[in-house]
Amino acid sequence: MSNDQLVTLNNEKSEFLGIAAHDLKNPLSTIIMGGEALAMRELTPDMEVITETIIDAGQQMLGLIKNLLDVDAIEQGHFLGALERCDLANLATRGVEHNLSNAKRKEIALQFDADGATAVRADPGAAAQIIDNLISNAVKYSPGARRCAFALIWSAAIRAWRWRTKGRGSARRIGGKCSASSCGSARGPRTANPRTASAFPS
Repeated sequence: MSNDQLVTLNNEKSEFLGIAAHDLKNPLSTIIMGGEALAMRELTPDMEVITETIIDAGQQMLGLIKNLLDVDAIEQGHFLGALERCDLANLATRGVEHNLSNAKRKEIALQFDADGATAVRADPGAAAQIIDNLISNAVKYSPGARRCAFALIWSAAIRAWRWRTKGRGSARRIGGKCSASSCGSARGPRTANPRTASAFPS
């Protein structure tokens, strides 16, 4: 296959991603607006939780679609991360909330702890997605009736926050290293050690 053909295929892929993202955004926006309309009514406590979950899940999906476009922008060399001051503990707490329903179906108890202030400079969307992936993988790969514990621990040696996952779900390597400008994750062979990920402070 010639280089010209590869360039053409890459351009077609980028065009397809743009079309798919646009077509997915419209129904998701409708779902989110419907959830927000429901939230304005008087609801039972259970329905309030369900409605909030619908809104959060819709917004999270919109973020994933944006990430698809970001991946394409990275490949084209046009990606600019939006670094902001954000709180890792708040992002982790929301990540736990997003995964509660899946954890309950498997009778898995989720626990999160943070060691002091957890403010960093990072792209909030990318950081939230990485944390959510770490939690969802722990739930996914854990057998039922277990406890998954997550913690943010300050490492003075490297002046960075470390994310630790304990539980059967952490048997797969789901850790990664996060800097102020980039984050990554990897999965590898089984190990009994807790997994960690790092994020540098603001």
